[in-house]
Amino acid sequence: MDQASDPPWRELAEAFARQMPLLADVAQRQRAVHLARVLSRRISAAAELVGPGEGGLKRLRTGLKRFRNSLGDQRDREVMGQYLRKMRGASQAAARDWAQGQLAGHGEQSKIAQPKKGWDKLLGPWLARCDALGAAKTGPSMDWGRLERIGQMVQGLRQGPSAASETNPHRVRIELKKWRYAIEAQGWFVASLPADWEKPLKRMQDALGRWHDIVALTHLLEKRMARQSLVYRRTQLHGEVLRMLLSMDRAAAKRWEEFCAAWEESCGELEALNEQVRRAAEQAPAHPSPTIPE
Repeated sequence: MDQASDPPWRELAEAFARQMPLLADVAQRQRAVHLARVLSRRISAAAELVGPGEGGLKRLRTGLKRFRNSLGDQRDREVMGQYLRKMRGASQAAARDWAQGQLAGHGEQSKIAQPKKGWDKLLGPWLARCDALGAAKTGPSMDWGRLERIGQMVQGLRQGPSAASETNPHRVRIELKKWRYAIEAQGWFVASLPADWEKPLKRMQDALGRWHDIVALTHLLEKRMARQSLVYRRTQLHGEVLRMLLSMDRAAAKRWEEFCAAWEESCGELEALNEQVRRAAEQAPAHPSPTIPE
């Protein structure tokens, strides 16, 4: 099978493999880190969808999560640095310079978690399962209620977070990614998705991603402030950093409101898509149960 006729799951695996040598290339590493993390999430969501209880696919998802987490600090360092460089105002200069110093070397020593037997070994069971589903023209079972639960989480957060609740914007962010990539995988097998189906999701995830970047930077800097005892040793700088963090907190709140506005505008469209794909999956042939390599 030539590359032009490869099914989308094999194209996804090939795109993931192409990022591996680029991670060691200083000139291309930043983009490769981003793409490798995104691709690993898409593969992991599809693996959970097509074989949630199978050992080989569980090992793949575990390996992908470890790999993705090992790249997290590198990705955060780049994104946080960009955010700090965009900050303006002479009153924040000292705090900004201190914050940039805290990012120096952050994640540089992190070892990339690669599987001992290589990705081909881990990806094999997933590709075999997808090939079987594609040949049978059927789709895997899916948690069709996930989107509704996301809506409930958003509504609860807009009403005000509860101390007893574990729901937070980060969980909404992760759940929305899982739903998006699961719908994408269903589109491989049972449904022809609209060309622009991801447009409202990208707007939402952009707002949530910006929220996360600011919150993650705030968390890092708060830990460094405590570790360095700024409140005792550099009192004036401590006050300037606190003012900067308050400004960042307001920026994060604004990004959350942008997400909520996008959700309010497009949730009906997403619900219609969820129902469209669900009906297509129900009308597809019975789910095959091929023997796949562990």
